[in-house]
This record gives sequence, C-alpha cells and structure tokens, in this order.
Amino acid sequence: MGLIEIENIWRFIGGLGIFLISMKFVEESLSDLAGRRFKRFFREYTKTPLRGILGGTLATVVLQSSSVVTLMVLSFVGAGVIDMKSALGVVFGSNLGTTFTGWVVASLGFKVDVLEFAFPLIGVGSIFYTLLPKEQKLAQIFRFLAGLGLLFFGLELMKQAMEGVSQKFDVSVLHGYGMVSYFLFGYVFTAIVQSSSATMMTTLAALHAGILNLPLAAALIIGADLGTTTTALLASIGASPGKKQTSMAHFLFNFVTDVVALILISPLLSFVLKVFGPGEPLLSLVFFHSLFNFIGIIVFIPFTGVFAGFLEKYIGRTEKKLTTYIQRVNPSMTEAALEALNREVLLLIDRVVEFNRQAFSLKFLKGSFSFVYEEMKELVAENLSYALRIQSQPVSEEDSKRLGQILKALDYFAKSSKSAKDIHHNIKDFEGSGQNEIIHFLWVLQEDIKKSFQIINEVKKFENQSHVFEELLAVKNKNIRDYEERQKMIYGNLKERKYSESTTGTLLNVNREVHASMESLIFALKEILLPREKAEEI
Repeated sequence: MGLIEIENIWRFIGGLGIFLISMKFVEESLSDLAGRRFKRFFREYTKTPLRGILGGTLATVVLQSSSVVTLMVLSFVGAGVIDMKSALGVVFGSNLGTTFTGWVVASLGFKVDVLEFAFPLIGVGSIFYTLLPKEQKLAQIFRFLAGLGLLFFGLELMKQAMEGVSQKFDVSVLHGYGMVSYFLFGYVFTAIVQSSSATMMTTLAALHAGILNLPLAAALIIGADLGTTTTALLASIGASPGKKQTSMAHFLFNFVTDVVALILISPLLSFVLKVFGPGEPLLSLVFFHSLFNFIGIIVFIPFTGVFAGFLEKYIGRTEKKLTTYIQRVNPSMTEAALEALNREVLLLIDRVVEFNRQAFSLKFLKGSFSFVYEEMKELVAENLSYALRIQSQPVSEEDSKRLGQILKALDYFAKSSKSAKDIHHNIKDFEGSGQNEIIHFLWVLQEDIKKSFQIINEVKKFENQSHVFEELLAVKNKNIRDYEERQKMIYGNLKERKYSESTTGTLLNVNREVHASMESLIFALKEILLPREKAEEI
C-alpha cells in the first residue's frame, strides 16, 4: 500500500470524524434555537405533505445535496422541532430536488464546489460563535452555520478520499452484465463516495462518451438514488427513535421508488424518449431521474399518515423497553394496573434523579445528552398515557384520588428534568472556565445538590409517613436556603466586580433552574409517597 493510499484512508477517516462532530453542532444549535415561536412556525410550514415536499425540494436545490437536507431534517426531529409526518414531506421533496444537479450538468456542464460554501460558513460561524456569549441566540445561529460548514467539509473530504476509485474504475467492465448489476454498482459506488450527484456526473460522462447506453445508465442512476440513503442511516446510528425513523423513512421511500423504477424502466424510458428523442441522451437521463422520483412522491403522498404511523410503531422503539411494570398489565384491569403504575413511578424517581445527576455533571454521561433527555421525556409520556387510560375506566373514588396524585407527580417529573436539561450546557461551560469564582460557585452548587439527592434517596426507604413528611419538608426548606445563599454569593461577587453582567445573568439563571428542578422533584415525591391531604401541607 503506497503513501497516497494511506493518505486517502486518513483523509476519509478525518472526513468522517468532521462529519460526525458537525452533526452534533447542528443538532445542539437547532435545539437551543428552537424556541416556542420557531417551533410553531416550522410546524405550520410543514404541517401538510405538499408544503414539506416543496420545502425539501427547494432546500436541496439551494444546498445541492439531498444528504445535507436529510441530515438537517434528522437534526430537527432529534431536537423535537418537527414530528414524523412533517419530516416525511421534506424527505420526499429532497429526492426530487437532488435531480437538479443533473439538469445543470447535462445542460450547462457546470459543477458547484461545496468548499465555496464550507469555508465561509466555518470561518464566519466559528469566529462569531467564539466571540459571542454562548447564551445568546445569535451565538447559536453562528454555531449552526459553523456546523453546516463542517458538514459540507467533512463530506467533501470523504469524496476526495474516494476520487481515486472513480478515476481508476472503468464502468465499461460491467458490459455483458444485466441491469441489476448496474443498479448494484450505482448503489455501492454512491454509498462509498457519499454523493449521488458525483455518480450522476460520472454516468453522464460515460453516457456522453458512448461507454454506456441509456438503459444501462438509467439502471446505474436508480442504484445511486438508493445509495444516497446511507448518509442518513450512518447519522442515525445510536440516535433517538425519531432520528432512526426519519432515516428509515428516507431509505424505505427510496427503496420502494427505485424498485418500481427498475421494474418499469422500459416503459418509463419509452416515455422519456418521446419527450426528448434519441438525440438528447444526457437530458433524457436526468429527466428519467426526475420522473421516477416524482412518481414515487405521487405514490406515497396519500399514505403519508399511515407511513408515519408504521415508522413510529415499529422503528427504533423495540430496541429497549423503557418501562418495567406497566407494559405487562392491561389498563382495563384497573386494580392491577394501578399497582403496576405505583411501582413504575417509584422506579421513575430513580430515573429522574439519575438524569438530573448527569445534567448537573455529577455523573459521567453515557451517550448523547439530547438522546438521554428524549428517552426521559418518552418514559414520562408512557407513564402519563397509561395513567390516563386507567382514569378513563370506572374506578373508585380512592383510586381516582391516587391517579390524580400520580398525574401531578408525572408533571413535576417533566418540569424537574426540563429545568435540569435547560442549563446542562451552562454547567459544561462552568467546568471549562478558568475563573476561580465560577469554579467555586459550581463546586458549591454541586455539593448542595449532592446532599439533597442523598436525603431524597433516604426518604424513599422510610415506611413511617411522619418521617417521610418531616424529611421532605426539611429538604424543601434546605433547597430554599441553598438557593438564597447562592444568590448572595453571586451578588457579592458582582458587587466586587468579579463577574461581568453577562456572566451574572447566566449564574442567576442556573441558580434559579437548579432550585426549580429540585423543588419539582420534591413535589413529585410528596405526591407519590404521601396521602393527598398530607402532601398538600408541604
């Protein structure tokens, strides 16, 4: 193996690493930017399949990459901005938009260099993200731009590493093999070079040179259409269920569309030749590419809701059972179901404490924090749905009161984890701070939280309700005292000009959210561990 081959291997690995870190930047910035108004706007814009298709098509035409658009959709789904049905329209549209590059190449011979976009995005995005306070939304916009630029750059490095393959491999060696072989070659080649547009350009060159005829070139392009789905599948490894569902939607849509196109290749090409005639093989090929993708969209549009339901039910949900007890009992068996729910919410206490410990950097984080949070939200939602299904059954007055307390507790659990999640990035910033006062504040904060968690862990073991009441009241008062002491510390350092105004605002917000998170957790415990009358006294 020569030095050039080794260099290309490392170039590919480096490109893959940049690609993966760029996905993290894009998703986290979208999550921070996606405020309530933005979420409402995006849901409005994509709430019908036709709007999503139009948006996906235009975005792909502008960005010149269906892979990038699909990755952005994965990020939106992962950040909770759009739901599965909304994402499908964008995925469908991106497939049609990706044919635009072929039209440009076939018509004008023009090729867009993605590095022209990547370097300005990386440069401007990184510089301004570094200079601006991280809590500002403008900083997150520049972080998104830097991530998008890195994504382009990473994909370009992977393509450059594989250029030797496309230069050395002569497609004429496939002569004598059937169309399926060309289809498979198109799939594998595109999966390797990470660009269906690159495959299209190679195929157009071979078609123009007379190395391939139109039917064989068409089969190769159908394979390339399927090969482009590997980018999204790669990005969904270890991701949340929503992202896995979106990437699988992309794959299944392309797979069905491409298989139909391969089966109907002869009648479709006959129609194409009637439009352009035999003298325009290049335009005929790109028109064929657009045509079978358009047909796929027409076929799938009526079944968008059914398709979304199928994905949400079967993809990404079976790998891990989040609940332990409620999945075993039908909620119509109210007595047994309520007992299962009681046991489940007791386990949920530990899960919320565990999540909050990770959010406050008291425990090493395993995997993506956004994925852990999505899993926590899903767990609370499953318990909530189960409780509501029991409540819809005929239940005694006593059981009805108990269900009411559990529903309150689940709401408090959601609020506690949300408050912890919202300041996780601030905690990480504090850990990397070189300012002694901030490091000291973080140490005090974490020590306060540790002691409160220790009390909470002990409270669950008490069988005497009087002891439970006393300890919960004590930890509630401790939480208030801790909050007030930390406030004094912050204002004292501000008075001595040890903090900037911006830093002070961040510290006050963190202190407030920690207090709110702990208070919600304590209130959840009182609803679970105490009768309603006693719980109301805390």
